[in-house]
Amino acid sequence: MRWVAMLLPVVCTCGLLGAQAFTGCLASVQTAAAHGAAGRSSEAERELVRIIGEESGGNKLCLGIASADLAVLLQRQGDVKGAETYARQSIAALEQGGPDYEIALLRPLQVLAELYLSEQRFARAKEVLARLEHLPGSSPRDRAEQAGARALIDAGEGRWPDAERHYRASIAEWERSGEGDSMSVVPELTNLGLLYLNQRRLADAAPLLERARHIVDASREATDQMRLTALTNLGVLYVKQRQWGPAGELLQPALRIVDAGTRVDTMARRRFYETYAAVLRQSGQKREAKALQARAAALLPPDTSSMTVDAAELRSRR
Repeated sequence: MRWVAMLLPVVCTCGLLGAQAFTGCLASVQTAAAHGAAGRSSEAERELVRIIGEESGGNKLCLGIASADLAVLLQRQGDVKGAETYARQSIAALEQGGPDYEIALLRPLQVLAELYLSEQRFARAKEVLARLEHLPGSSPRDRAEQAGARALIDAGEGRWPDAERHYRASIAEWERSGEGDSMSVVPELTNLGLLYLNQRRLADAAPLLERARHIVDASREATDQMRLTALTNLGVLYVKQRQWGPAGELLQPALRIVDAGTRVDTMARRRFYETYAAVLRQSGQKREAKALQARAAALLPPDTSSMTVDAAELRSRR
């Protein structure tokens, strides 16, 4: 699964809309957002469900905003069906407000785009992206995310030149937004690097994967899985370059991340084991290589794609 557009935080967007006229609802949505920001997901969910129930026949703007925040919350929890249902409910409510509510459509449309991309429902994703691209007041950050999403669709449908163009456009927009050295740009750096890796354009892949690794290493936001993925991607590059020594130096410390038993999914573990086993075999450490290959085999069938990027650890980009 590719590393796709990242999960939204639960945030009240009412202030962007000049919505002071419904202070009571705004205050309630802000309370739910505060619960979400503090990690109290169950309290946030209960508050949002209550607001939606009370406003189902009333204020469509409030209903739309609360439904969008609940969609984001459910998306974060892995409830794909629920997230899609509330995102669609949000869009339906906001569309009744016409152009005045248009800016609030950003969040529920982003939820749908992310869900459809993660499920490779590319036709649906393209429809949503077309709407996002026509919303008023788009920022470099918005354009970066939309170009990255376009690139994922292009890659999924085998249009490699278009994917390359959109990945590069996304990276440029992240840089324009001042986030060229932040975790926000890592998915596009990684996916473009892996696209080049798949095409054996190793000289083009190297600076992208190195840059992604350095950003992840320096970030407090990065999870162990993100760190392992960045190291493994670079390890695959070194293997293809037949740089066995640097590959071993890079991957040996990464083994500690896997062995620590932290939250690293089976796909990331298996890909790391297979990459490191290949390095160890070339370095004459056949027994160690065999042990790692056995660990990989115990997880899942062999991975034959260097385009695999972990998507289990989705992070907030907003």
